[in-house]
Amino acid sequence: MIRWCSFCQRYIGEKEPFEDYGITHGMCEKCGETAGSLNKAFFQKTNTVIEYFRKLKEYVSLGSPIEVEKIIKEGLELGVKPEDIAIGMIQPLLYEIAKCGRPGG
Repeated sequence: MIRWCSFCQRYIGEKEPFEDYGITHGMCEKCGETAGSLNKAFFQKTNTVIEYFRKLKEYVSLGSPIEVEKIIKEGLELGVKPEDIAIGMIQPLLYEIAKCGRPGG
């Protein structure tokens, strides 16, 4: 499974079962260090970023047309790193590819 930080929305690694390409959430070390000083505005921003990635996954999983420049601009405005935007686009595709290789997929 792909591990994703619930707070900053960054990739934080993988965990078993490795053949499951779904996303599970946790907290990266940096966010864990600052968790005690979080405020309401931080959680609102986090919810906005979570919604951004939910929509991104939906676009990619359904094969919907994507305006790449718009997606990247929105992510950067939310403070998402370019590499995390790319992972957000690639991960759902990898999941769909893996499903094709499963029996009945």
